Amino acid sequence: MLRKLSKNHKKRRLLLFLIVLFFSIYLVVSSRENFGRQWSEISEGESFLECRFFKPAIGDSWYKPKDLSSPVTRYDFENCSSLTRRQKSVVALLRNSCRSNIEIFSSCKATSITLKFPDSSGSNVIQFTMNTSRDVGLIKVPGLGLERRDFSIDKKRTNNMAKWGEGAKRLEFELRPVHSSCEYRFSGNTYIVRAYHMGNLGHFYETIFRLYLELKNRSDLVSVRQIIILNAGKEVPYVALLEQLFPKVQIISPWHFSKKLVCVSNGIFVGFPNHALGRADTSHEETKFFHDFLRERFKLKRTREFSGNSRPLVVFMSRNSLPDSNRARRYLNNEAKLAEILTKQTKWDVQIVSMQNLKFQEQAQLMYETSMLVSVHTAGFYNVLFMQSGSIAIQINVAGTHFGTIEYEHRPQEPFWIRGMWQTPVERICSHRAVIFLELWAEPDPLHSKKFVGHKKMGHEIALEYKKWASTNIEDFEDKWKLCGRDDAFFDCFDGIANEMRAHSTADTLFIKPSKFMSLIHPYIPCVEKGYCKQ
Repeated sequence: MLRKLSKNHKKRRLLLFLIVLFFSIYLVVSSRENFGRQWSEISEGESFLECRFFKPAIGDSWYKPKDLSSPVTRYDFENCSSLTRRQKSVVALLRNSCRSNIEIFSSCKATSITLKFPDSSGSNVIQFTMNTSRDVGLIKVPGLGLERRDFSIDKKRTNNMAKWGEGAKRLEFELRPVHSSCEYRFSGNTYIVRAYHMGNLGHFYETIFRLYLELKNRSDLVSVRQIIILNAGKEVPYVALLEQLFPKVQIISPWHFSKKLVCVSNGIFVGFPNHALGRADTSHEETKFFHDFLRERFKLKRTREFSGNSRPLVVFMSRNSLPDSNRARRYLNNEAKLAEILTKQTKWDVQIVSMQNLKFQEQAQLMYETSMLVSVHTAGFYNVLFMQSGSIAIQINVAGTHFGTIEYEHRPQEPFWIRGMWQTPVERICSHRAVIFLELWAEPDPLHSKKFVGHKKMGHEIALEYKKWASTNIEDFEDKWKLCGRDDAFFDCFDGIANEMRAHSTADTLFIKPSKFMSLIHPYIPCVEKGYCKQ
């Protein structure tokens, strides 16, 4: 009797195991099918294309490169207008007179496309294909740049920047009938973007801003299903930040689909204009909308009330503890002394903060409550996006540079911008946010011009020229740039720009005279204590 019960018990256990196994297999198969459906139902038929101009138009802006490309004109808007009408991709790309080497479109939307991702060995060549009725071959989408060119690679070809060729990576499609079966299918709207300087959080906000503008302008903030970062590696940088800003959206790296063919029903390729965030034609309203978007997604609230019991918050954004010890840090070696003097004279809450030690939420909340931000020029100044109107940002420049200012934009440095080198437009972002922008220069470091970071890689002649540049007085720099602005310079302004870039990149230890620092702040003490300073 016991043996019989034991056999029955074993049979029941075996039957239960088989049921669980069968159910598990069913769930796996079902989930795969659902995954396919989740991404899929690609619209069949020919691919269509439709692009959008930057809003507002950039035809009359400062974007007028002098040496390496011709400016965008009203004729370009006329010649490119056919691409703004939704039509079959063959018709759109073969029957237009739009120039390729301009940045006139903010985005282009393509339907029924396939993306063939490379393997994970390091190649970044992604094949984009449009489904067409006949085989046309490879065609570039004119007027749309996905990313500024990698100047570090191009510089190896020639020192003459005028010979570097086009300044942007271009979107290129193969137009042919598509008969291949897709291994993955993305349904809904898929936004596709290349990120600039991905490893730098400050510059990454530039990519987020471009994404936000296109999502808002196309009314897709709710309907977007996927975001592909084309040049991401195995892990998408700051993926937690993207997931907080774009909840319920799948953030994708091409690495996840190595050697796979992916079908996309609606792909929106986001363009890469020069300084979309802070550029001359980006409106105050667009920047305000972005600030409001960040505030809402981070759920920012001001906890400090300006009364007799509260003190204004001043943040020194320190670069003293950057993780790469072999890289120039551009940090103030007397920031602690400046903070101490400011605290004694104002009784304000003055903090020295290393932003990289804070979580995204902590960074955003800190900046939202900051009345005054102080830092050497850095991409970290994108944090002014979180600051409230009426606050103050103080930028400390390296001797020999004037980065991040409107004055900098009007010097003959366009070739650098067009070829991939650009600077955080701090002053204009502050202007858009009604944040007071102040600046002063650090004292030149006499050792900097003799033993600067990277001097061994520059070559003897360049190093000698740079040493002269880095030894020049601040006042002389300002006079030089005034001459450049009038095209009346007695020296090569273009070479001067190159030396300015070197000074910016190689500066390490900097110093500010406390008296100079306090004289800049003193006129603003009353309005800071009231809680609002007017521009």
